[in-house]
Amino acid sequence: MAQAKHVTEVEAVDALNKLLFGKQLSHFHFGHQFQLYFGNYVDGPARPTPPIEVVVCIYSEFWINDKREWNKKVAGVPSSVVEPTAPVLAYELARLCWIAGSSVSQVANSQRNTVFTLENGETINIPVFSEDEFAFLVSDNADETRCSFSVCCVDGDFYTNSVEFLADPSWSLL
Repeated sequence: MAQAKHVTEVEAVDALNKLLFGKQLSHFHFGHQFQLYFGNYVDGPARPTPPIEVVVCIYSEFWINDKREWNKKVAGVPSSVVEPTAPVLAYELARLCWIAGSSVSQVANSQRNTVFTLENGETINIPVFSEDEFAFLVSDNADETRCSFSVCCVDGDFYTNSVEFLADPSWSLL
């Protein structure tokens, strides 16, 4: 992987939109972190760029849709559950994988969160500050040591190892 370079919030959001726009949430894995897989699942010739599948590894706590409603859902989990957010996240992400409009329509930063808005209006909200090393990492491989491109957020700062695609017009939004 190339050396990561600090980029502005505007450049990072632009890169995230270029990487994720129109890609559909297809599946996810979770353990220590959640890995969300987005891809181009349409008929026709495959384009070399943008890549076919993008992985969003989320290391910080995150939520789906409105934060107050989210907190109510998590509060409804039995107290015997060690980590009450994990089953709620798993349920909500599975639901998003199976409903219409689960393609990314916009990525934006709002109130110290990176917000992935889907075509159906649902949102995935990731705080840009995290107790872990990364808040999130968006790349073509869940293993950050093996990815050919990445955009990551560390303590509210954004980095990429692929600055060249920021200026490449073939990466423009469709």
